[in-house]
Amino acid sequence: MSKNILLLAAAAMLILLSCKNSADKKATDENEPAKTEQTAEEQTLPLIKSIEKIYDGESAGTITFKYDDKGRLINQKDEYDEYSVTYTDNEIKVAHENTTTTYKYSNGKLATSCIDMGEPGKINTKYTYEGEKLSWITRDFGPNGDPYYTDMNIIYQWKDGCMTEYSIVYNTTDVEEPQSTTEFEYTDIKNPFTIDVFTIYYSGPDVTSFGKDLTSEFLPSKSHFSGIVDGWETEENTTYEYKIDDATGRITEITITSDNETDYDGEIEKETIVCTLKLNY
Repeated sequence: MSKNILLLAAAAMLILLSCKNSADKKATDENEPAKTEQTAEEQTLPLIKSIEKIYDGESAGTITFKYDDKGRLINQKDEYDEYSVTYTDNEIKVAHENTTTTYKYSNGKLATSCIDMGEPGKINTKYTYEGEKLSWITRDFGPNGDPYYTDMNIIYQWKDGCMTEYSIVYNTTDVEEPQSTTEFEYTDIKNPFTIDVFTIYYSGPDVTSFGKDLTSEFLPSKSHFSGIVDGWETEENTTYEYKIDDATGRITEITITSDNETDYDGEIEKETIVCTLKLNY
């Protein structure tokens, strides 16, 4: 149960935080060449070589990362999984075992994606924007567009360059009654990362967040999740703490503490999970 809960929170953070320095190069107009220019700030962003995962004081393995000569993530690997990422002017492909996810850009923004799982089918996603920020995602989980599985909508709200709320609505367009909602508060620490260090250890690279229009400008301090997980009412309060090296100014550790409370037909179960990420550059 606990990992499923965290995975929902992770899904939210996955859109929040990732790959700032690759945005201008990857999201290009169909009639324009790929953009390769970088700002001075983007050029100085440190690349993370590995992340060690520690749950409740015990090591749970290490993820390693490789980048191309433009600083873009091309490989992620741990003891169990490996992901490869390739880039063209208007597409990004992520390959993992027998699954390939293709992200397509139009007019400089992510427009669609497709997860091709082979025989099980495909998951198609469309992205909608309000101004410069992502506001809506619609996913079709049917293997061939079966309407029974359609209309999983994800709705985003933003303020001062940061995502403040993330809601999921299944099989309906009634956005007033989401099945789950996650709210965020932020620190005054600028987001310095070129990969999503918060959730990449759950599900591999998700390049829906390879773009400034999909990225919060600051790092989170707290989040609150409420909704249905595996059929049960669940609440989760999460805090994020950062250890910064005084000499380099880099974040070397992130501690994520989640207090979970699940209602099993009147029986309340509480659990606290502490995950520490050790970052090596």
